[in-house]
Amino acid sequence: MAQRIHTVREYKKVCRAYVSLLGQWQAKFGLKEDEAVDDLTILIIALTDARDFWSTKEIAGAANDVLASTVHTNSRSIKNFRHFLVSIVQPLFSRKSDARLTAIGRKSMQPKAPRYSLEDFSASSKPWKYRQYWIVAVFSWVIREIETKEIEECWPVIIPPLLTLIDDESIYYKAKGCEILQDLLPKVQPQFIKRTGIGDVFKDAVMPCLHYLPSLTPAYQSSKLLAEAYPTLLKLSASLHEQQITDTQKLDFLDDILISGALGGIDHTTNVGDFLENAPVIQVLLEQIPVLIDEMGTWAMAHVQSLIPFLCNLQEVCTEPAQIQSLSRSLKVIIQNAWPAIAPFEGQITEAAARIWLGTNKGGSKDAAITASIAEGIMKDMRSLSKSKQNWVDCQTKFVAAQPRLRHMMGLDEQVVNEKN
Repeated sequence: MAQRIHTVREYKKVCRAYVSLLGQWQAKFGLKEDEAVDDLTILIIALTDARDFWSTKEIAGAANDVLASTVHTNSRSIKNFRHFLVSIVQPLFSRKSDARLTAIGRKSMQPKAPRYSLEDFSASSKPWKYRQYWIVAVFSWVIREIETKEIEECWPVIIPPLLTLIDDESIYYKAKGCEILQDLLPKVQPQFIKRTGIGDVFKDAVMPCLHYLPSLTPAYQSSKLLAEAYPTLLKLSASLHEQQITDTQKLDFLDDILISGALGGIDHTTNVGDFLENAPVIQVLLEQIPVLIDEMGTWAMAHVQSLIPFLCNLQEVCTEPAQIQSLSRSLKVIIQNAWPAIAPFEGQITEAAARIWLGTNKGGSKDAAITASIAEGIMKDMRSLSKSKQNWVDCQTKFVAAQPRLRHMMGLDEQVVNEKN
């Protein structure tokens, strides 16, 4: 009887040995010219993604090398993505039709029916999850490899499995569904998304993922899901913008992601449970703010009144270097995009940047140096963009009088050198 594998490390060791044997088998026997994709090829495909917990970069690299050789010698079989989707993926996912979709994968205009029943949570209704769980890796591989021109033909068999993953109650499969959707969106023509109306369906499926937060969701699971959900929504926003919809629609979408997603998530997470335990979630959320503000551009001025005080107050509770660095980047990006509206907050921003700079200069790590440089950049931007130069000089004088070390951060030493020259 085979020895039971107890740890992920042991499992990866077995996978490493297994993919080596698969390579030797393929080199010796390969596939028959008239043969469809066999079980051996499917097993190789299941190991090609380093993002899966059973794989690593080494295992995935070896599996992809084996697969590349198979593709080279059997291109007719292995590149038949429709065969994969119709004959292998679809039978394991399809149990009933999705009320949100028509038979050809478009958004349904009919009233929504209840999406779940008790049967939906049983093992018998989800063979892809409880028995042939390797099929998710195969589906992910198909989406990574399929070309744009083939997507429309395969659309009716791509969307139902994808939505099934995102809707699943498991955090792992929700994150996996978002990951696959990220791979799919850049390959889909914007006009095709517009024609099918599927953008709204994607949005309604992914947006609830932003609310899987502590304490109802463990921090380590929440951070993994959020790290996939936010980039997915940003790619969806970019795709919707390419459809030439009005700016207001796009900005309303980004507002929703920022306010109810990132800022609401930070406010909630910093007030429940243990702050250190929730640190990974807070870090993921903080990383989204500068990205969203950049996407908004000057529209970010609409949020300055609430956003700057929120971030400046948050600076007092964030202690992790990565959190402080993300916070600094957020302030810098806000200044660059919404500078006409920051005049009332110059003192508040300067105080926050000064605290960050003084804190990072206590240590000599690489992260501390990067954060200190960002804080100095904030002051440089404030100096150049300030509406009232006299008010800025008064602000500098006040802070330097309280802490002379701030002369360097505020660029006063540099100004003296320039004046002498």
